[in-house]
Amino acid sequence: MTGESSLREFFKKTDWIRIAWVTIITTLLIASVYIIFKGPDLGNDSYSYIHMYVFRPPGYPLFLAFLRLFTDHSLWLAVILQTFFNAAVFIFFIRYICKEFGIHPVLSLLILPFIVYYFVSMVEPQKILTESIAFPLFLLLSVYFIKGVIHKNMKGLIIALGINVILVLIRGQFLFVFPLVALAGCYVIIWNRTYQNAKYIALFFAVVVILYGSVGLINRTYHHIVHDTFSDTQSYLSFVRNAFYISEEDDYLLFEDEFQQELHREMYDTLYSSGLNADAFYDTINPAIPKQDRRRSDLVIHFHESLKTIAQILLGDLIRDKYQDLNQFEYELERDELLKEFSGTLIKENFSLYMYLVASEIVVYGFNGNRTFMLTTALIFIISFIGLWRANKFSEILFFFIIARVLNLLVMALSNRVLGRYTMYEEFILLSVLMVIFIKFMIIATNKEEFRLTSE
Repeated sequence: MTGESSLREFFKKTDWIRIAWVTIITTLLIASVYIIFKGPDLGNDSYSYIHMYVFRPPGYPLFLAFLRLFTDHSLWLAVILQTFFNAAVFIFFIRYICKEFGIHPVLSLLILPFIVYYFVSMVEPQKILTESIAFPLFLLLSVYFIKGVIHKNMKGLIIALGINVILVLIRGQFLFVFPLVALAGCYVIIWNRTYQNAKYIALFFAVVVILYGSVGLINRTYHHIVHDTFSDTQSYLSFVRNAFYISEEDDYLLFEDEFQQELHREMYDTLYSSGLNADAFYDTINPAIPKQDRRRSDLVIHFHESLKTIAQILLGDLIRDKYQDLNQFEYELERDELLKEFSGTLIKENFSLYMYLVASEIVVYGFNGNRTFMLTTALIFIISFIGLWRANKFSEILFFFIIARVLNLLVMALSNRVLGRYTMYEEFILLSVLMVIFIKFMIIATNKEEFRLTSE
């Protein structure tokens, strides 16, 4: 009995909060050193940010250009800053979770392996890509968004909007956050019963619109200064590769310009002979079956796997050779206008197939084509919607971040393709919340009051 009581006394006197935080910080520091020693990882897209290509938004190119002012080893400096910024935000996120949900820091160690996995294997801060900065910024945004929703406080939502302006200037996909925050604002207005205050409502939505508009103005100003063109950041490469994939052989007749007709025929023949468009896929399956009777169920996989190669063809010599008298910058502007014309015309002509592929991308690559997974997500969404009426914290977070996931998937499927590195942002929040729910359930089931301590 004496030994047992001594052991119990030892556990009571031990500063477990400090031990937990030392463990968390040390683990993330070790992971940071491991990442930094990998050195800068340059992908195919990295050079377009380093050299400030006109079709890239200003955020990340300006960040890299700013670092070049201080050292010739700016990419190493970028890796160091990106890595420690990610680590610091992860620590901030863990602290917020402990404080907001009344979880002892010791129990936060249960989700530490998950966070390290995301840090090292998903975010990969050593890469000279926008995700290395965008992920920690989205995590910061999420904390303030959650604060605003849970505490019915517009201040948190406004801060989230401000962070999102920076995010959109880094990655355009985060435009989906603006309608998400607007929806959350409506929820807060209804809950606070301020819907009769027209000035209050008008002010909030004015802020949303102004911040949304500021993105375009900043983009245009940047391109005016750097590229001498007062235009918004836009690249129709993602849209046009989708358009060429679904295009049919006689679609060249949709264009009156002989140059565009010729380019369409060349592009179609190149894709068809390489097995990279829908017609080639259908003809490979069973050319004896009439086109209108052929199955489309496996088409999305071929579509998804073909897009990267189609982009490489579009960026290659096929179009460049037709603009030999232009320098690289002038060529990029002309090419983008040309791709804009092609994407709009071809998608409009083959709209039903385009929307089929968009929906299939979301189902197959957004929800892994798994009906159980989709039904489980739908069930969680319905339960969380019901929980909104009782202002349940977990219900509110799950409800809005499931909407965030659907909006993000829709943006990606419409303009690009659904990849894990594009959807890891809201996925991390959803998985973290589910883990916290499990921890809270464990506290209740074991009835351990000492685990209800917060980090403060």
